[in-house]
Amino acid sequence: MTPNPDDTLKAEAMQYLRAEYAGILTENQIEEHYRNHVEFLEAEKMFRHLDSALDGQMPKTLLDIGCGFGSFVLLCRNKGIEAVGAELAEFDVRFARKRYELSGTPGASESIYVRADALNLPFPENSFEVVTLWNLVEHVPDYRQLIRETWRIMKPGGSLILIAPNYAAFRREAHYHLPWLPLLPKPVARWYLRLCGRSRRFLDTSIFYCTNRGVLNACRETGYRIIVPGVDKILDPESCRSNKTRLVAEWTRRLRIQLIMISLLKARHSCPLKPTILIVAKKDR
Repeated sequence: MTPNPDDTLKAEAMQYLRAEYAGILTENQIEEHYRNHVEFLEAEKMFRHLDSALDGQMPKTLLDIGCGFGSFVLLCRNKGIEAVGAELAEFDVRFARKRYELSGTPGASESIYVRADALNLPFPENSFEVVTLWNLVEHVPDYRQLIRETWRIMKPGGSLILIAPNYAAFRREAHYHLPWLPLLPKPVARWYLRLCGRSRRFLDTSIFYCTNRGVLNACRETGYRIIVPGVDKILDPESCRSNKTRLVAEWTRRLRIQLIMISLLKARHSCPLKPTILIVAKKDR
């Protein structure tokens, strides 16, 4: 079982989060952030995404860019994956290493949690079978360069898996948890945050708008082949792990509506107004 941080580490993390998110999150939201991102609620959710995206075929090697406090990497290593995390924030890396050492999981923490810039990673070409970007794309000033960097370090045949908020959608802003208009201009957003009694610091330094269409195009331009979830199941019902999914796929074939279902799946996946960007892409060469 993957251990949560002990009381000393928790106290250090909470103190750090309160300073980091002063004027941005309320105390209740900071505590929720800790439960989700420092403990393992979000890591377990991301692992389910990984399992679904890879159809249960887990990789030997994985790099989690923007690994934060390292929960997802630790979870992966406890499940037999040689996972590595890259993170720019010094406190996050130090915390991840300390918790890893206390967990007793094999491996040197300094080589498992690497302090690095996501746009200039210290790994050679063709190093990893899977690269994950869990809610990182919106925090880098040039996500196109980030995606090109994932291509460089990924082995041929590998997979890129990413999740990010779509700033072209009508949704709550993912960090301030406030209602947010699509691509709300930054000057208006600053005024809006001041009206709500929130600091604009995080908006100015850490939020860079990304869109579903933009990230999809960046992946294609880099050379990735986009995997639309469900299409392969429609074409090959026998590949379905779930009996329910297999039944649906078989009925689309019997009713001769496979092409219609595939078109609907592709349209939903590429919809510019969907609230969350979720992309699985393959490096075929």
